[in-house]
Amino acid sequence: MEDCLDLLRVQGVSTEQAGYIDDLLELVSLEMLDEKVTTQRFAELLYRQNFNSTFFEYWYRESRLLQAQEKPNKELLLRIEPVTQMLSISPSRKPLDELLREWLKAVSGNGEKVVQSKKQQEQTSARLPVILSVPQLALFIRLCYLEGCFQITNISNIMRFFTDHFETKKQPNISIKSFSRAFYAADQATAAVVRDYLQRIVNLIDKTYFPKT
Repeated sequence: MEDCLDLLRVQGVSTEQAGYIDDLLELVSLEMLDEKVTTQRFAELLYRQNFNSTFFEYWYRESRLLQAQEKPNKELLLRIEPVTQMLSISPSRKPLDELLREWLKAVSGNGEKVVQSKKQQEQTSARLPVILSVPQLALFIRLCYLEGCFQITNISNIMRFFTDHFETKKQPNISIKSFSRAFYAADQATAAVVRDYLQRIVNLIDKTYFPKT
């Protein structure tokens, strides 16, 4: 939902999309009132509502794969049900069922292992070390996003790029969860450090390109 709210600041939202979000929030609220609600039941609700964020797509894939290892009929378990909801939480992305079918076809067609540990995935890509902390890096990226520095507007994809390609001194492997939390919840101390860096950058630009005569 935070992804969607930030998207409003960048490109606005249609009345139809706003109605979809209101309906989704109402369904989620009603579901959470039920004390017997399970993770799986809640996930299926989001699936039917075409909750096609990058985060949920990744979680849903991993959840289905874990179930597939516990049951013999993997083909049945991995069958992707069609999503009838035309609107979605991320309008710039394909419907959730299409995304899952493309992923399943890719891993099956290339003969790759369907299950690959996160640690193995992290070892396949080199990361650029930065002196910023995770909260500082996340705030800097958020500011760039809100000011329209990126050509894409999907926050999930932007976050995934920076967690896949950057590391800090204390966190060589930045989790998407910690980065997302920092992205939306920066404190004043973090903002002060980022502001100091930005001010020094502005001073350098002024000194180099706009010298006082």
